[in-house]
Order: sequence, then C-alpha cells, then structure tokens
Amino acid sequence: PRGRWFKRLSEKDHQHVKRALESVGMWEMRHRRIGELSGGQKQRISLARIFATDPDLFILDEPTTGMDEESRNEFYRLLRHSAHEHGKAILMITHDHEDIKQYADRQIRLVRKEDSPWRCFHMNS
Repeated sequence: PRGRWFKRLSEKDHQHVKRALESVGMWEMRHRRIGELSGGQKQRISLARIFATDPDLFILDEPTTGMDEESRNEFYRLLRHSAHEHGKAILMITHDHEDIKQYADRQIRLVRKEDSPWRCFHMNS
C-alpha cells in the first residue's frame, strides 16, 4: 500500500506544536510568513521545531548568529530553562564565550594556535 504524502495532523499533534511555539514565545506569530520574522524570531522558531521533536540532546551550531544582544540573552534563557526544567542536554558550538558563561553549567573551550595541536580547556561557569 502507498503512504500518503500529506497526512492530517491529529489534535494531539496540534497541541504538541502549540506547546512548542508557546515555550519560545512564538504562538502569537504562528500565522506570519517566515520572511516577515526577524533573525531572532527565526531562531526561536528553529528552537520550537527542536522542542517539538522532544530530543534528549540538542546540538546547536552558532545558534545566535545574527541576533542582537537582547535576543541572544533571551535565547540562552530559553535553552537553560529547557535544560533544567525538562532534563535536556545541550551541546552548543559558539564564539560567544563571555555571553554564555552565565547560562552554561559547563564550558569546554577548544583553542588552536596556527600550526599547533588543539588544546581543550574545561571550565565551570
């Protein structure tokens, strides 16, 4: 039997999406086109997509690129809340070492000077 390309979402699916969007403060923007959203709002939508899949581990590569300081801090607060409230682990690659200090439980810093090998520094925040 052939599968359907587009299946209808169940009420449970709709509630799951609603919770994910509400958790990042984007429920009120749900009818907007993605092109109408700011960089920070787009990142929050991306985070809601991750929340909707309910993973145990989030892997984020430079998630705050293009965000202003206020949006960045709000994004970090959302991540920290998710990690602590819902028992999630977050692995984030970032150049914002100073910004992340107050939100991270642990930091591992990789440093490499020109032709030398990588060095790893473990830091508690």
